[in-house]
Amino acid sequence: MPEFVRLSVSHCQYRIFAGDGADEMGIYTIGDDLLHVGGPHRCTGFTGLHTGSIQMRVIGHSSEPSMLPRGDWDAAAETTLWCPTGSVTVIGLMGGSHDELREVPMPGNGLLRLRVYARHRLDESVRIEDDSPEQHELHLWPVTEETGFRTLYTDDLRSGWPRMTADGLRFGGPQKTASAAEWAMLSLLPRPKPSRLPFPSPRERVTVPPVDPGPRVTVIRSRVMPAHRATAAPDWLAPTIPAGDVEIRLAVADGGSEAPVLTWRWATAASPISPPPVTALPDEQVTTVRMLIRAGIGDAEVTVRHEGVPASQSVALGLIWDHLLDALATAPGGIWQNPLQDRAVWQSALHDRAVEEWQLADKRRRQKAEWEARGWAGTPPHLR
Repeated sequence: MPEFVRLSVSHCQYRIFAGDGADEMGIYTIGDDLLHVGGPHRCTGFTGLHTGSIQMRVIGHSSEPSMLPRGDWDAAAETTLWCPTGSVTVIGLMGGSHDELREVPMPGNGLLRLRVYARHRLDESVRIEDDSPEQHELHLWPVTEETGFRTLYTDDLRSGWPRMTADGLRFGGPQKTASAAEWAMLSLLPRPKPSRLPFPSPRERVTVPPVDPGPRVTVIRSRVMPAHRATAAPDWLAPTIPAGDVEIRLAVADGGSEAPVLTWRWATAASPISPPPVTALPDEQVTTVRMLIRAGIGDAEVTVRHEGVPASQSVALGLIWDHLLDALATAPGGIWQNPLQDRAVWQSALHDRAVEEWQLADKRRRQKAEWEARGWAGTPPHLR
């Protein structure tokens, strides 16, 4: 086992990277007082120390390790990372790190589960010289299922921060699953950076580069909700979920009331909104959504298994499922009112992006006409 090494932290934060993703989801969206999800490739760990050095080590495993004794650690949390590089790097918020924490090799590239332990997290206002140094220990192993963020146990360093336990119960405040789902959908529908010149160079015409989707994996999510909503969930999810230039088409394929099976298919929308519209779909394959509904007294537990999704998209799809299931469980509405009517929380952001693109496209057309007019000393011949 590697030794602990020093890691400089600031603003109570350090960063964990498993790839080179462009954008990231902001902190205080999904997580607890130890770990915040930042997207498929990264997350943020939180310390008791505001500025200074903690002790850190990173350990890779070929399979899930046993839980460390709870009496030895004060807090623990888990999340999933997409690691196409086969290595993980831990750095301080301002970029400082240690050689032992840079590009730590993992047992292959692919989907990893991350478990973070912490102990001796004390606020600087109460820490004294004789206190043990703050220590964080990261364990990672390959998985084929994306099960989302979980709080295993906590030291209540900042008890007001939201957190989610392994059984789905929340404390300290709600997770911002709608905001996370909006970020996730936009990350699945990237747009090339538009040129601001009327005649873009060949380099500027390059579209969004393709991403290796990785192997096919399963996204798993579970929620407890009123029994009547759980029973109606398959029909309420279908038939389409809009997403700007594309849409998600869900159809009930098989199964009874307790174990319905749906198909999930990306398709181009009948009325696209962008100039030009998105033509490349996040995934060309039809995937399977299996729902297991366990009825109780008044409530029911709904477990979703979305099978066959690209590993590179599994974290984003998991965030989308978090939002959809939360909407089913908590959205206001009558017994027969579909709580998913406003489920496409990302539509506003997609429309805003499309408006900006239309405005820029119109500006480029006007600039091009002006340039051609100057070149011909008037109206070009083909327009006379």
